[in-house]
Amino acid sequence: MRNVAIQVMPIDREEHAGMQGETQVLKFGDGSALGRSEGAFNGRAVDDPKQLRILELR
Repeated sequence: MRNVAIQVMPIDREEHAGMQGETQVLKFGDGSALGRSEGAFNGRAVDDPKQLRILELR
């Protein structure tokens, strides 16, 4: 599918942002977004642009 990206991370690395749990960023048609990560922001949903950028970079 064109809207799906599969990324593979090495499992032999202890320190990697993606190893702290699932990260999700949802972007909606009206330009708004909502993100959540098990390892960041205490697992709560965030919509602040700075916090969303952190999740996107992870």
